[in-house]
Amino acid sequence: MRKSVAAVRVSPSGPRATIVNVLLLARLICSDVECAEHAEEIVSSLAGLDALACDCGCTFELLAVSLDTGKTAAA
Repeated sequence: MRKSVAAVRVSPSGPRATIVNVLLLARLICSDVECAEHAEEIVSSLAGLDALACDCGCTFELLAVSLDTGKTAAA
């Protein structure tokens, strides 16, 4: 006898107020080739990177993005 599969309702593992926002670890480099300063920033969205600038005044370029696990070592 074949059993039918019931629709499964998917829900978060906890109340909405307890779910923590995802943080991203962005690795950046200065866009000025003579400067080449590296930086790491933790942001909640990639839009937060738009306001960042190097100490030399140039913008940063994004090298990589990963989920921040909270275990990031301080430089």
